[in-house]
Amino acid sequence: YHRRVKAEGSDEEMIIPGRRKNNRRNQPRNRQQPQQQSPLHPNDVNSHQREPHPQQQRPRKQRPRVSTTTVAPTSELAPGALSNSHNNDVLPASPTPQQMTQYDRKLQRQRQKERRRQQRKKERQEQNRQLRRERQRKQREEQLRLQREREQVQQEQPQPEVQELRVRAANHEQKEQQEKQLKEEQLQQEEQERQQKEKQLRELKDKQQRDQQEREYQQRLRERELEQLKQRQAEEERRRTADDEAEKLRLERIQKQREREAEQRRAREEEMRKQREEQEEIDRRNAAERLAEEKRLREEHEKRIAEANSEQEKQLAEARENKRREEQALKEQLQEQERQRQEQIRREQEEEEKRLQLKRLEETRIFEQRELERLHEENKRREELQRAREAEIAEREANEKRLEQEEERLRKEMQEEERALKLPLEKEMREAEEARKAKEDAERQEKEAKAAEQNRKLEAAKKAADALVQATLEEKRREYTSRISALSPEDQKKFIEMRKRRKQLKEQKLREQNEKKLKRIQQAMRLNDAE
Repeated sequence: YHRRVKAEGSDEEMIIPGRRKNNRRNQPRNRQQPQQQSPLHPNDVNSHQREPHPQQQRPRKQRPRVSTTTVAPTSELAPGALSNSHNNDVLPASPTPQQMTQYDRKLQRQRQKERRRQQRKKERQEQNRQLRRERQRKQREEQLRLQREREQVQQEQPQPEVQELRVRAANHEQKEQQEKQLKEEQLQQEEQERQQKEKQLRELKDKQQRDQQEREYQQRLRERELEQLKQRQAEEERRRTADDEAEKLRLERIQKQREREAEQRRAREEEMRKQREEQEEIDRRNAAERLAEEKRLREEHEKRIAEANSEQEKQLAEARENKRREEQALKEQLQEQERQRQEQIRREQEEEEKRLQLKRLEETRIFEQRELERLHEENKRREELQRAREAEIAEREANEKRLEQEEERLRKEMQEEERALKLPLEKEMREAEEARKAKEDAERQEKEAKAAEQNRKLEAAKKAADALVQATLEEKRREYTSRISALSPEDQKKFIEMRKRRKQLKEQKLREQNEKKLKRIQQAMRLNDAE
């Protein structure tokens, strides 16, 4: 269910596992599953080789081996990188295909793609600049050619002096217009180049910042994975300590149980010993009583025989004595049998108890042996797991160190490339800025000189106009005074009142205009507040 894909703009292939079905567990086992073909992908290497028939086998394609060292193309190297390629510094080898992870391959493809994109962008910019310069050069040449043709035609045709002056003025104005247009185009071109260079610098800074953020994110991710691994190891260590403590408590309980059983066994043995001693004491007392009773009965028998008067009485007494002795012997025999039976039962009980005790001891020994074997296997498994985790931690730390070294090397390479790209850009920008400032200074000085000349002329004209206005006003004032003095006193008074009225009307009109203006301002402020 795997498929091999190839990244755009790269010759490297990658195996991507497909997605398994989740309902295989609930399907019948004996039912034959139809083989479904995974959907085609535009980046699949063998997409053109797939057939619709599900039984047809697809031949496996060998993956190309990736070299252990990464060789960048000559067209993609910056000038600084070319100059440093002949030194004797030994760079660290890139990871082998077995050591490369999916993230390493992804980073390698991204870097190659970014280098190619930057190279294509630089080539496009250079081509656009060359085309723009060529187009402007052709325009200037065409304008100069047309201007020369017009001058030649004008020189060939005889004209009057006024027409010649007009043509010269028009030509001069056209030249100034062309120079102004060329200057504006040149300034616009310089501004575009400056903006383009600033944009390139911003893109370089943004790319460097993105790479730095990506490296920091991967560093945090690796540190988090390492911390989680260490936490799992510490948790496993705590669990093992708790298991050891529980095992220690269990062994202590077993030891206490053994001690209690031994104490109970000693108590039972002591009780049985006391019972045997009591039974022996009872047997001794019974034997002594029997002997005393036997002695008393024998004495009574002898006494009766001695007191018997006839032979028949003696025989009868002898028969009674024999019968009594037989009964006594039978009774003793029965008692001895009962005692032997009780002793046999006691021995059997003791043997059964010993057998059960031995059985319990054997079961305990087997259980303890099994527990010891289980603990040994558990400890062995834990030690192997601990060693595997320590090896994994060491491998992760080594991989992290290797990745840091690789990132440091790539960062230095990127810095060298950026420096190699920045130096000419900064130099061009600095030169363009200096040229622009020099041109602005020259233009500013020229404008200041023109403005000073214009100001001087304006001041002279203003002074002449002021003098003329002052003389005119003075003349009008004298005429006005003579006309007023020529009037009668009543007419002079009327004239003064009319002048006051005109002044009042003028002031009233000015106040009304100010009030209207204030109302418009307030209305505009209210509208702004409402918005």
